[in-house]
Amino acid sequence: MSVNCKMRSWLPVGFGFLMVLLVAVVILLSHFHFGLTYQVSPSMQKGFYWVRPAKNLKRGDIALFMPPSHTLLFLRRHHWIPNKGWMMKYIVGIPGDFVCQKDHVIWINHHKFAHVYNYYAKGKSLPNTHFCGKLKFNQYLLMSTKVKRSFDGRYFGPIDRKNIIGRVVPVF
Repeated sequence: MSVNCKMRSWLPVGFGFLMVLLVAVVILLSHFHFGLTYQVSPSMQKGFYWVRPAKNLKRGDIALFMPPSHTLLFLRRHHWIPNKGWMMKYIVGIPGDFVCQKDHVIWINHHKFAHVYNYYAKGKSLPNTHFCGKLKFNQYLLMSTKVKRSFDGRYFGPIDRKNIIGRVVPVF
């Protein structure tokens, strides 16, 4: 038997071992809140993102999060969200910031940040969540800065830290 033939007989075993190792690494990484996700919504740059644990969150970070349950129902009813229910937005308000949805505008620390719309299409209204006050130690306001009509924190308000799955960075 030639050396080439012996090597070919070990290829399936080697490939199987590599696949088992890859699955084990993915499971281990996901246990520690690491992973890879793909963004499909136009409100953020489309592409793959590396998910890291949501530690030391700061303004400008991109967060992967689960929206509040009433918002999730609205999003699923309109088919605006994947089945996982996760969303990805920039952190624009951090604990201690004064945020307010007033007069169809989002204000952050008394600076005008974004317009709040009443409708996403003619006769089809958006949720209107009024909030105004200082963000608590575990609250963040998450919004898109890419699309001015994005469905984001202006329609569901601040998010609790427990709903933030991870901090993400673009891969490509």
